[in-house]
Amino acid sequence: MDTVRLMIAMFDRDRNGTIGFDEFVGLWRYIEEWKQCFRTFDRDNSGTIDRGELNQALSAFGFRVSPQVVDSLVRKYDLQGRGAITFDNFINACVTIRSLTDSFRRLDHDQDGWVNMDYDTVTATFNPTCANNVVTYWGQNSWGGAHLSDPANWEGTLGSYCQDSTFDIINISFLTNYNLTGLPVLNHAFHCEAVFNGTNTLHCPDIGVDIKACQASGKKVVLSLGGGNIYTYGLSSAADGQAFADTVWNMFLGGSSAYRPYDDAVLDGVDLDIESGDHTGYPAFISQLRTHFQGASKQYIISAAPQCVYPDANLGSTLSAAWIDNNYVQFYNNPCSLASINNPWNFDYTSWDKLTKANPNPNSRMYIGLPAGTGAAGNGYLDLATLQASLMQLYTNYTATFGGIMLWDASWYSNNKAYVHGLASWIKTNMSCGSAQPSSTSQPVPTSSAVSPAYSTMTYLPGTSTGSVPLTSSSAQVSSSSQAGSTAPSSPPTTISTSTFNSATMVSSSAVACTNANNGMFVCDSAGSSAAYSICNYGSWIRGSCAGGSVCRQNGSTVYCDWPELK
Repeated sequence: MDTVRLMIAMFDRDRNGTIGFDEFVGLWRYIEEWKQCFRTFDRDNSGTIDRGELNQALSAFGFRVSPQVVDSLVRKYDLQGRGAITFDNFINACVTIRSLTDSFRRLDHDQDGWVNMDYDTVTATFNPTCANNVVTYWGQNSWGGAHLSDPANWEGTLGSYCQDSTFDIINISFLTNYNLTGLPVLNHAFHCEAVFNGTNTLHCPDIGVDIKACQASGKKVVLSLGGGNIYTYGLSSAADGQAFADTVWNMFLGGSSAYRPYDDAVLDGVDLDIESGDHTGYPAFISQLRTHFQGASKQYIISAAPQCVYPDANLGSTLSAAWIDNNYVQFYNNPCSLASINNPWNFDYTSWDKLTKANPNPNSRMYIGLPAGTGAAGNGYLDLATLQASLMQLYTNYTATFGGIMLWDASWYSNNKAYVHGLASWIKTNMSCGSAQPSSTSQPVPTSSAVSPAYSTMTYLPGTSTGSVPLTSSSAQVSSSSQAGSTAPSSPPTTISTSTFNSATMVSSSAVACTNANNGMFVCDSAGSSAAYSICNYGSWIRGSCAGGSVCRQNGSTVYCDWPELK
């Protein structure tokens, strides 16, 4: 049945969700041809194709592949562990080889018959070690919301965005309601409106087909939670986080449930676009998900999409304490947008870089979130030349944590393809993939003769309120090259008054104990009047500071940066 759905998706040429007569005739012939092909190469009439038979079939189709590739295909599609593949998966294997061949031809720019890459590099477009990944969000049709009278140019089907090499990860948006009793609720704009009987939970089998088609093309498809509209979501406790992780695992990932919105399609992970609600339970949510991931055959992704104002008001404590693979920082819709890269009053990339390096995941990567069109965000859209120069500056200075870019959203991409294709092609050409990282002594790329970005150390301004966190250090000044987890100074600690610290320097607090119980807690030194704050990180306080001209404000166990009040 899954293969038939995939075929229907392939032959629905006008993408209207139905198969017309001409399309049906083509589909029927296609199925019959595959059946005849399968019977031809199933020489022992076992009902399956083994390695030798698959190799003969591929050779007959004109595909010259190595025994290693044949073995890889059998391992991937031998779902029953018998060393052979069934009819359904025989088609999938052949389609994979076709995708591989098409990808090879696209990458063989000089058409000499050679491309320096291996099978895994071509078929799995997302590579967590690369700095040239491109991510987008699908499912909200935000362009259509601004162009209601032009449905012909609204967001396409999920599968339509997996037919070329533009995107490596597609985040399905959004799971919008999940702090209520009952099943969680999805919102996919006009793409899906059917629900399971007696529930408000969408049932979207066509999206499930597209998910599997995208995955067969090497894309990662991830479920995004939250969103920026006024939805009802939040996790108010660790227990809520753990319970909801079990629900997500069973409904969308590798578990089982009677209510799976995308049927048997298994998504590649979870993204947190948390912009409201109680965020207390998200670290426990991630921890419980990772418990489910242990022993799974699939490599899952956990990502987040914080605002660029550092630290993020909703995800701050989660980002410092919980395992994050990809951090899609939204450098738009804020004064700290990428357009302000040379304005040290607004733009603070260093703090995000240090937070990424301090994450429990040593391979955590940071992505530059950008609008995919002029109207996709309130600000942050740049012309291609300016954007490329800014990205190269950040990539050069922060290669170790640079993962690529995130674009909001697929619908704006559809109406701005030349721009996005040019950007994606440039990134995949100019950003490294698996190569050695530049040393920490590499020099910044100059962008102008004016002020360079303020990627410097932060000055501690001692607070005067009773809620401040006095820090201790050696009497010697800590250099700007200090890293989190460095060896503690040998001289006895003394209370400091005014000193300069790198924002990732670990020191201890003499006022508030940093323990496992409050790991991830943020504390302003002097809320509302000072830019300085501290983060509890596994027994030690990490120094931090808001961008120049802004102040730290307390919000429960986390903080956010804001402009000072006018007096």
